[in-house]
Amino acid sequence: MNDMLKRLLFLFLVAALWACNKKDDEIEIPTSGDTYEVKNYKIIRHPPILRLGCGMDFVHDSTTRDTFYFDGVKNYAYDVMLYNQMAYYQNSTGDWLSVGNPVVFMYIDTLHPENSVKACRIGTGTTFFDSIQSVPRNMLDSLKADSPIDFSTLQNSMGYYDRDKSLAAFDKLVIGNKWRTLVLTIPDDKTEQDMQPVFLVETREGMYAKFMCTQFKCDGAYQMYSNFRWQVFKN
Repeated sequence: MNDMLKRLLFLFLVAALWACNKKDDEIEIPTSGDTYEVKNYKIIRHPPILRLGCGMDFVHDSTTRDTFYFDGVKNYAYDVMLYNQMAYYQNSTGDWLSVGNPVVFMYIDTLHPENSVKACRIGTGTTFFDSIQSVPRNMLDSLKADSPIDFSTLQNSMGYYDRDKSLAAFDKLVIGNKWRTLVLTIPDDKTEQDMQPVFLVETREGMYAKFMCTQFKCDGAYQMYSNFRWQVFKN
């Protein structure tokens, strides 16, 4: 075998090994023109309307939708669900007041826990969201599923949901009440979009998506809506 052939064979082996390692270490987003484009949806937070929640399904066929409001009739499949719980608390004068507790639940399969949706926080802001085009495999080690919540334990003596008990339970969830920034004053050199957390989600199908809320209170007539963004990674 002459030197030129040996050199070509060596370069081919290096390229093959690099491709294999890249496939093992990263999950890529498809190039433009593929099916997994960035999705943006305004979802209403108003508790009387969001009484049963709004599901978001990241991977599905053409017979279903990306988002859907639960109506108590049809049981839609979802990956994550926005729900705004109406909870109650007593103020300093002893009066009972109500407040909305918006929370993001992940799908839980109690019979087959391995099929439950999993997630972890991976970054902050829309710039990070847009920049991450592949996910290192070591990020996947941080993925966790939610544990089921016994909602009867969140009620007060009058049968209403207690704000503090509910917040404590939601704080134990992976996304839960951490789906939006809790920074009340945005720094002068930042925007709300810069402060919002970004999550990696493993779907029911075992695929992966980046997911975030870009705006908690949308502009104009949509102030009771929150804007959500996601993009599925290519396996």
